[in-house]
Amino acid sequence: MDESPVQLRAWAERVLHGQRLADKLWSPARWADDRPGTAAPVPEVPGRPPGLAVSATERQRLPSAEALVDPRVRGRLLHAFANHELLALELMALALLRFPEAPAAFRRGLATTLAEEQRHLGAYLARMRALGVELGERPLGGFFWRVMAPMPSPLDFVAHMALTFEQANLDFALDQAARMRAAGDHETARILDEVRADEIGHVKLGLVWFERWRERGPSLFEAHRQALRPPTTLRRARGVGLDRAGRREAGLPDDYVEQLASFEASRGRPPVVHWFDPTAELELGTRGNYTPSASTRVMTADLELLPAFTAARHDVVLLRRAPSRSHLRTLAEAGLVVPEWIVVPEGRAPLPAAIVPHPRLEAVRPWGWSPQVRRRLGALVERSPRGAPPPASDALLHAKTTWVRVRAELSAALSAEPGADELEAQGRVVDAIEPAVAAIEHMHGLGFGRVVIKASFGTSGRNAQRVDPPGLTAAQRAWLSHTLAAQGAVVVEPWLDRQCDVSLRITVGPRGELRIDEPTRFLTDARGQYLGAVLGPLSRSVSPPIARMLNGGGQDPGRLERRCEAVAARVAALATQHGYAGPIGIDGLVYRDREGGLRLRSLVEVNMRPTLGFVAHGLERRLAGRRAGLWLLWRLADLPPGRGPGPQARVAEAIERARAVLPTVIEGHPPRLRQGVVPTTDPARALAVATVLLVTPDRALALRALHAAAPAVAARVREALVGQ
Repeated sequence: MDESPVQLRAWAERVLHGQRLADKLWSPARWADDRPGTAAPVPEVPGRPPGLAVSATERQRLPSAEALVDPRVRGRLLHAFANHELLALELMALALLRFPEAPAAFRRGLATTLAEEQRHLGAYLARMRALGVELGERPLGGFFWRVMAPMPSPLDFVAHMALTFEQANLDFALDQAARMRAAGDHETARILDEVRADEIGHVKLGLVWFERWRERGPSLFEAHRQALRPPTTLRRARGVGLDRAGRREAGLPDDYVEQLASFEASRGRPPVVHWFDPTAELELGTRGNYTPSASTRVMTADLELLPAFTAARHDVVLLRRAPSRSHLRTLAEAGLVVPEWIVVPEGRAPLPAAIVPHPRLEAVRPWGWSPQVRRRLGALVERSPRGAPPPASDALLHAKTTWVRVRAELSAALSAEPGADELEAQGRVVDAIEPAVAAIEHMHGLGFGRVVIKASFGTSGRNAQRVDPPGLTAAQRAWLSHTLAAQGAVVVEPWLDRQCDVSLRITVGPRGELRIDEPTRFLTDARGQYLGAVLGPLSRSVSPPIARMLNGGGQDPGRLERRCEAVAARVAALATQHGYAGPIGIDGLVYRDREGGLRLRSLVEVNMRPTLGFVAHGLERRLAGRRAGLWLLWRLADLPPGRGPGPQARVAEAIERARAVLPTVIEGHPPRLRQGVVPTTDPARALAVATVLLVTPDRALALRALHAAAPAVAARVREALVGQ
C-alpha cells in the first residue's frame, strides 16, 4: 500500500530546520501541496548538524592547474561547491515556506529544483570522500544565506537565486569541468557536467517567472540590475569565463548576455564614484557665472567614459549616455573591461543619493572640484567617509598662479644641479595691465622671442595669449583686461623651446601619505593642446640626448627620481594642508635654453584631479606585459571624410585602416592586448573627438598605422615626437 504523499511544507521544514545531514538530503517519494500554510518567518541561520554551522567568512581561491593533480586539492575545491549547494537547497526550502501563496506552477518548479540541488550535494559529498575530504573540514561560509534570506518577494528570489547565483554557476561548472579533465579526473568532470545541465534548467525557470512578474519597460538587463539588493550586483551573475551556449539554452537573449559579458561591479567593497566634468577650472575662472559652450558639452559627452580606465574594477562611473554594446564588447575582448557604469540624468540638478545603489561609498572622485560639481554630487559626497576638500580650497589649488610660485621655490632650491630650470625663465604673477606689460618687455629684453600670458584658470593650452615683439596687440590687451577683471591675476612667462612634455602622477592619501608613479611622456601640439601619450617609461620614449640629460649624462642615474620626489613632496604638502586627497597630475617639460642646452622644468602646471595621464597609465597597466605604443586623442575634423554618413563613420573607417597595418593580437586568460588598435571612447557615440590606443613594441609601426588612419593627425604626432 502506497504511503500518503508528504506535504511540500513538511519537506521544506525538514530540509531547512533539520539537525542532521540526512535531513538536508531527504526527499519524499511523493509530495502534495494542498496545505501550504502561512508565510514562515526567516530564521537567523538554517538548522545544521554539529560541525557544519554557518561561518561568518569563507575563503576559497581556485587552485592552479598544477595543484589539481593532488586529490585532496580537488576534494577541497568540491568542498566549496558542496557548501554552495547546501545553502542553495536550504534557500529553496525557505522560499517554499516564505511564499505559500505563490502560483502552484512556480512552487512545483521550486520543488523540482530542490530535489536536483539535493542530488548535486549528494554527488559532491560522495566524490569528496573518494578524494579524502569530508564536509566540515573547512569553514562553511554563509554569504548566500545573508544575501538571500530576506527575500521579500518571489521576484526577488528568482532575481537573486536563478538569474544571479545559478547563472554564474554555469560558468564555474563549465570551467571547472574542463580543468578537472585536464587534471585527469573525469569522474568529477562528469558530475560538474550534470550540475551545469541542471543549472541551465534552473536559470530558465527563473527567467520565465522573472519575465512574468517584472514591470514592463526596462530591458531584461536593466530590470535584473534594478531587482538586485545591495551589495549584490549583476557582476555576481558571471563566473570564470562566460558560458554563452548555456545561457542561450536557458533562454537568455543575446543582448542581455553581451551586456553581462562586459559588466563589472563591486562584490561588496565600497566603490569610488567617478564623474567626468572637465570644466572645473573654467567655472572657477568665471566666479560662478560659467555656462559650458556647445562644443564643451559635446567634448564632455565624447570623453566621459575615460575615468573608467583610472578606476578599479569594483568602482562606479557615472555617465550621461550608455556606451554602445559593441564598444563594451570591443573593450572586453581586449582586456579593457570597464567598471560598473550608471547613467544619470542630463543637466545640472543635484543627483539623488540613491542613484548609486551601494550601501557604502569609499570616495567620490570628480574630474576637479568646483561649486557646480559640489552641488551635483553633494548627496553622494555625504555618503562617503572621505567627503570633499573644503570649498575654499577649490580656487587656490586649481589656480596656475598658486603653482607658478611653488615652481619658483623649487627652481631656486634645485638651481645648482646641471640641467635645472633657468631662474630667469620663471613666470611672474601679475594683477594689473601695466605690470604685465613690464614683465613682457623684460622677458623680450632677455632674449625670449615669445612670451605667453596664461589665465589663472584654463585647461590644455586654452585661455592663453602668445605675445611676440613688440608687445601686446589691441585684441590681446582687451583679453588681458577682461581676464584680470574676471580672475584677478594672470601668469606671464617665456614661451620655451619645448622638446618633450613630461607627466608625473601622484596620489595623496587622506592622511597625507604619498604614492609617486613613474614619469612618462605626453604629446602636445604647437599651441600646447593635448594630442596623446607615449606608452612606456620616460627613458624609452625620449631621444638619447634627453635621456642623458635626465640622468646626469650617465653619471647620476637617480637625478630624475630625486627631482620627482622633491616636486611631489612639495605639491602633496600643499594639497594636504588644504584638505585635498586623491590623484594629482603634474606637468613638466624638457626645453632648450637660449644657448641651446637641454633643461628640465619639473613643474609647469598642476592639476588637482585625475588627468589624461592617469587614463593612459590605467590603459597601459591592462596590456600584456610592458607594452609600448601610443594613446591618442583624435579630433574628428582632422580625420579623412568617411564613406558612410555622420562623424561616427570617420572614426570607424580610420580605425579599420589602422588595423590593416597593425592587426590585433590578444593573449592570455583573462585576455590582454599585445598588439592592435582599440578605440577607448565609443566610436558609435563620437561627435567631435575620439581616443584610440595603438599598441605595439615598435613605435614606428604605430606611426605607420596612424598615418594610414589619419595623415593629418600623424603629421602632428610626428612633429610632437621630433625630440626623439
